Amino acid sequence: MPLSELQAVLARILTDEPVRQRFLEAGRDGPMPPELSGYGLSLPEWRQLGAICAERLNLYAHLLRDKRIAKLPDVLPWTWFLLGESLKWLVPLYCRDHLPATIRKFGEAQTFCRFLVEHASLIEPACAPDVARYEIMIAWFAQRRSVPARQGTTPFSVLEGTVWRELPAVSCTQTENAALVEFDHDLERILPFVQKSERPPESFPGKAVVLFRAGPEGCPPRTYAMQDSAAGLLRLCDGRRSLRDIVEESVSRHDASEGGDREILEEACVSILKRFLNEGIVELCDTAVE
Repeated sequence: MPLSELQAVLARILTDEPVRQRFLEAGRDGPMPPELSGYGLSLPEWRQLGAICAERLNLYAHLLRDKRIAKLPDVLPWTWFLLGESLKWLVPLYCRDHLPATIRKFGEAQTFCRFLVEHASLIEPACAPDVARYEIMIAWFAQRRSVPARQGTTPFSVLEGTVWRELPAVSCTQTENAALVEFDHDLERILPFVQKSERPPESFPGKAVVLFRAGPEGCPPRTYAMQDSAAGLLRLCDGRRSLRDIVEESVSRHDASEGGDREILEEACVSILKRFLNEGIVELCDTAVE
């Protein structure tokens, strides 16, 4: 068997606890666990592997697990702090259910974040999965740099006055510079505590919408707590609606919920769109996508 394939077998034994347990129970003369039968091990190779003592194998497995887990606090320091004593049962469960898929610490942190979301009902404090999602977004945009919006043939001046009303074919779409994420806890009240290594007095349940934006070269990502109206307007910028449709639909939603002068509401929507454009959060398209 090639060395690379033998290493794959060892990696499976070391990282998959149930397989490792069956491997140790079988010994060098017992049956091969079915999970390992597809690797093409010969009988001499199987017996050679089976000669590895349990103590050494478990030591290697624990060292590998510790090295794997050591990456997570670098990306998720606030989450790690919040979980505290819960890590004693969360880490073994995570390592058992999620085998290593990457050597990159960001990829490992993404997998751990998904694991926390999957087990959210069991985790205390309840806000920890949302804090993990927040930190993942910060880490993601820290790896990116804001890029200029595409320069189409449509100038920003279409948002001056009421020109946008007469251009039903001009669309607006979100760029890759930013992402809108909805949370189930009030992070504005939670984060000041964890940033000072303090546990929040409660989980502060409540909807929160945050806009994450890549910063310029050498600058950290930026975050904005979004009001429902601004978040709703940004969601309408999907490249399929014209500027006119975006403004009119946003105003109609506001009319139905709160009322107000339609012309003033339109001006407010256009003003927000201008800000999104200026900050590279959205860009204009020459034609709406059908």
